[in-house]
Amino acid sequence: MPNPFIIIRGHLLSKREAEILLDCALYLSIAQTADKLCISFRTVQKHRENLRLKFELINRGPHALMLFGLEVKKELEEFLGKT
Repeated sequence: MPNPFIIIRGHLLSKREAEILLDCALYLSIAQTADKLCISFRTVQKHRENLRLKFELINRGPHALMLFGLEVKKELEEFLGKT
């Protein structure tokens, strides 16, 4: 059974958090991610908020999560089997 978690920069991420962070790196909107993962807009919003808190990106501007996602994109793709 594959590990359902990945460690990114010292923080444990669930598969769902990894999917949402990768979608940020791929420039997908909240609505696009919600449709793709079959979850609500608000759920994606909450996951993004939690990721910003986890990686201390709250005060770094609106694109901080996308830029961080780009930095760790390769790790996320390998974990999610997207390479």
